[in-house]
Amino acid sequence: MNLEFWMPQRQQLNSMAEAWMAGRMGEDWRGMWNPGSQDCGVRAVLKWGESRCCFFMTSSFQPRKTQSLTEQLYQDGYGTALLDCGRELLREYVEKRLQTIGNVENTIKSQIANKRCKLRAPGLDGLPLEKMKTLYQEVGGWRIGISVNDFGVLTPEKSFGGWYEWEAADNAAAGNDITAAADGTADAVEMGMFGGACRPGAGCLFCQRREKRCDKEKQ
Repeated sequence: MNLEFWMPQRQQLNSMAEAWMAGRMGEDWRGMWNPGSQDCGVRAVLKWGESRCCFFMTSSFQPRKTQSLTEQLYQDGYGTALLDCGRELLREYVEKRLQTIGNVENTIKSQIANKRCKLRAPGLDGLPLEKMKTLYQEVGGWRIGISVNDFGVLTPEKSFGGWYEWEAADNAAAGNDITAAADGTADAVEMGMFGGACRPGAGCLFCQRREKRCDKEKQ
């Protein structure tokens, strides 16, 4: 098991998203549209490896139905802001996790500390978008309610799949420590809280880890 479920601190995410909106849509964007009490967060499923952390992320923000093109524009922008800021907070989390691994050699720690993790994904840097389906199966995007079509397009719209990669370490223990740390986190999280946690026909990880049949398989 090398999976982990992750969510950023909501207040920090929303603060960053508001700054994102002000920088791209003007300081008075709240005067044009306000998210109010809507659920404005993101959640992600991570799969740790020795040289990269693959992930799928989706936003819980649901735009209101409106006839106003202005509101549609701002709602779409805010959904993008949550996803962009969520990825940035995830990058910080991944880098912090790498720097706190117990037995990573000092030289490797130095490389990690002095070099940011690089974001890569199907559809970026010349990687074919169709590769998203392979990544989806590897990480399990369905675990957080994401689906993918034959062309690699994700649903819901404000979703993203990719990975953060770092300097490949010769010391295999580094990757093992990352996996072990992720195991402890995943084991403490009940997958059902994320919705859509069960893969049809395969059962959810929460059930599998406890050697129980998944409720969705019993149906």
